[in-house]
Amino acid sequence: MKILTLSELNQQRHGVLAHGAFDLLHLGHIRHLLWARSLMPSGPLIVTITADQHIKKGPGRPVFTASERAECVAALECVDWVAIVDAPTALPAIEAAHPAIYVKGGEYWNAAGVMDDERRAVEGLGGRVEFMPARDHGYSSTYILSGELWKERSK
Repeated sequence: MKILTLSELNQQRHGVLAHGAFDLLHLGHIRHLLWARSLMPSGPLIVTITADQHIKKGPGRPVFTASERAECVAALECVDWVAIVDAPTALPAIEAAHPAIYVKGGEYWNAAGVMDDERRAVEGLGGRVEFMPARDHGYSSTYILSGELWKERSK
């Protein structure tokens, strides 16, 4: 099974780790995960999902439960393992997976303070952090759910 607990993930180390909500799986997520896979084609791509109670993206979010989101991500061929993290940050996932590479979307590269603890944790374990070079405008769950993507495309 591709969906693991964090303790099971602890035995599957040193690949590429992507962490996030992955609510309303969309093309931006797919492109991000394919890019992450390309950074280490021979190593595992591990995706960790933030548990429902730690997602603060507004009312009605997440749309799908953590187990539903994990099932969707696990169905992707490029993903080797998925785990749900019951914490507000990726720190437990980083500690369990010991990633060689930790990936984030390009929107995080200049977010002051957002990545500090995660970066220190990854680098302290001998890994590195990579940010996706370009962000696809319009491909975010929040943007899609707000109706803005539809409004933009229907002009």
